[in-house]
Amino acid sequence: MTLSSSHKAHILQILNHSLTDFLMAVTIIHSLPEIYSTLKTILLSTPEDKLSSNMIINHILVKKKSQKSQSTSQTTFVAHLGKGKGKA
Repeated sequence: MTLSSSHKAHILQILNHSLTDFLMAVTIIHSLPEIYSTLKTILLSTPEDKLSSNMIINHILVKKKSQKSQSTSQTTFVAHLGKGKGKA
């Protein structure tokens, strides 16, 4: 049986333990897929006092935007190449 993060947070609250922003940040990092392995390594080496869930979310959004931009550029390049094939 796998518990959701919110369920785990609720259990901690019942036990009078709070889910700190640092713990939430580490949880987010560890739940990232393998495609984010480099980002995970960087974030896990960040000093504890500098690590926050907002910072991690911002890094993820920047990475996602970068990936989307790179994908769009590659698609445009391939489309451009395809248009030139008929010309000799």
